[in-house]
Amino acid sequence: MCYSHSTDKLLTNAPVRFADVGPPAARLHYRVVEPADYHLKVIATNWVEHVKMR
Repeated sequence: MCYSHSTDKLLTNAPVRFADVGPPAARLHYRVVEPADYHLKVIATNWVEHVKMR
């Protein structure tokens, strides 16, 4: 996944959290991003890494 510089700044302010779940045993790594006006722009496509999905 590609992140922009502004995404890096956003994630810096959202500390990493972990949760152990299971079974099977697994550890989730996540960040909680507080609601705000982030001026997010989403572009939906049917292309993934230069390969067209069927």
